[in-house]
Parts: sequence; C-alpha cells; structure tokens
Amino acid sequence: SNFTESVLGRDMLLACASAVITTLAMLIHTKSPFITVIGLLQIILSFPLSFFVYTLIGGLDFFPFLNFIGVFVVFALGADNVFVTVDKWKNARIAHPTAETAVIAAISLPDAATAMFLTASTTAIAFFGTAICPVAPVSTKLFHAENPRRC
Repeated sequence: SNFTESVLGRDMLLACASAVITTLAMLIHTKSPFITVIGLLQIILSFPLSFFVYTLIGGLDFFPFLNFIGVFVVFALGADNVFVTVDKWKNARIAHPTAETAVIAAISLPDAATAMFLTASTTAIAFFGTAICPVAPVSTKLFHAENPRRC
C-alpha cells in the first residue's frame, strides 16, 4: 500500500542518514579515510551474511519490516568496534612511543579483541534473551539484528 511504502521510504532515509552520521563520526574519530572505509566495509558486508544466516541456516522465512530497525543497530555496533580498536591502538602508542608497529599491534589488538568480545557477548545475551518473545516480529527482528555481530 502507499502508506507502507511511504513509511518504509522514510525509514530507509533515516537509515541512510544514520550511515552518513556514522561515517562522519568514524572519520572524525579515526582521522583516517582508509580506516573509515574499511570499517564501513565491515559493517556493510555483515548485512548479506546476516541475511544468509537468518534465512538459510536459521530457516526463517518470515522477515517483517521491524527487521529493518537492525540497520541502525548494526551501524552503531560496527562503528563501536572501530572506535575500540583505534582507541586501544592510540593508548598503546602513547604508552610505548618508540615501539615498532608490530609491537603496538601485539599490545593493542588482543586488548581490543577482548573488549569487543565482551561488548558483543553482552549485546548478544540481551538480543537472544528477548528471542523467546511470542510475538513473531519481535523475536525474529532480534535474531536478525544480532547475526551481523556473530558473523
């Protein structure tokens, strides 16, 4: 119907605005167009992989419009991973100003991976915990929104 199309169009406009704001925030924080593009690529590539897991592995055919809200969640969580990694790198560089790049990577990346694992785990518990909701659009939306974090 026209109402559904207008609402979906408006929501997609908001999703695009969210992507632009996320991109600008990543560019300002990282001060690197390369890291920003790679971070966005990581986020964007999570969508088809998530849909694959949702439909083929999860066997879910029902895909309500509520799932599109996951776009906002995935952009925010993907950007968070980039921010954590960059901050850990900067902190390691400040603590060891004369160290080689390989040493900084050896110090910062395991630390960043641990932090991302913990934040991803708590988010996954929250999302999957609500998957028991008997309202189908709510339970499938939460399953779909969390899949990019696992992939």
